[in-house]
Amino acid sequence: HMSDVKAAVNTGVQGINLYMATSPVLSKHSHGKGIDVIIETATKVVEYVKEHGLEVRFSCEDSFRSDMSDCVTIYKAMDAI
Repeated sequence: HMSDVKAAVNTGVQGINLYMATSPVLSKHSHGKGIDVIIETATKVVEYVKEHGLEVRFSCEDSFRSDMSDCVTIYKAMDAI
């Protein structure tokens, strides 16, 4: 959640590690979002962290049950930021 990221940024950390559920199984029971919404949400968060000059790392959670093409699509989108 963005509120968690904002709280972390306000503590003075040097970087933030982010992850979002990307497998159909975990996203169904976690956030219920599709790949497009995951990318949109993650982009906003990554941009926010970078705007504050912090290191940011993004990972696909539960990637071993995720579709490989979905992971590649998400990572390419994050890499483009």
